[in-house]
Amino acid sequence: MNIIKNLPLAITGLILAIFSLGKIFTDFSNVFFIIGTTLVFLIILKLVLYFNRFYNELNNLIALSTFGTFSMTLMLFSTYLKPLFLPISQNIALGIWILGIIIHLLILIVFSKNYVLNNFNVENVFASWWIVYIGITMAAITAPAFNLSQYGFIFFGIGFILMIPTLILVAYRYIKFNQIEDKNKPFICIYTALFSILIVGYVNSLTINSIFLCITTYVHVFFIFFQFIKQ
Repeated sequence: MNIIKNLPLAITGLILAIFSLGKIFTDFSNVFFIIGTTLVFLIILKLVLYFNRFYNELNNLIALSTFGTFSMTLMLFSTYLKPLFLPISQNIALGIWILGIIIHLLILIVFSKNYVLNNFNVENVFASWWIVYIGITMAAITAPAFNLSQYGFIFFGIGFILMIPTLILVAYRYIKFNQIEDKNKPFICIYTALFSILIVGYVNSLTINSIFLCITTYVHVFFIFFQFIKQ
């Protein structure tokens, strides 16, 4: 039980990576699915058995922003679940997909209320904010699995629109206030995921436009290079 009690919620980022790898290395997708599902089950157990501890851990800017990877994980997990035992699994998977979207939107609302509308401090802005505001694009990436690409476009649009102000804000924070605690420096790697998730969401929900892909790719490379030379 101590393993469950002390399980860090940040492990949801690892779970998301595991499920993502399963989509890339399809020959080993079952292995990634088993590992990822086991960890998801442990997170849910922690929620049920140690709710107060779970809640208190989320009462923190960094923890809440990174917890958006859990809702993204649920969306991706649903695509694994769908074909397992049709037709029942299809309805269950769709329910989990919708639940993931609802949880992510709730995280976005609570985070915005607690750390943007109230108690805003630019020095508390980190690249992890993109998990909250751009992570909803995962719905656009996974929507085609349920033949809902038309709704996926909406979630891509939300993520793209929210990318613009948050990109300016995060870039300003890292340029103007570049003194960052060592424990928070690794969040800079999220720069590499920002445009990647938008590009995949775009490809999955819209007719591909090469100009859009070129612009986002060049902007992506520019910001990564800029942050690299600043370090």
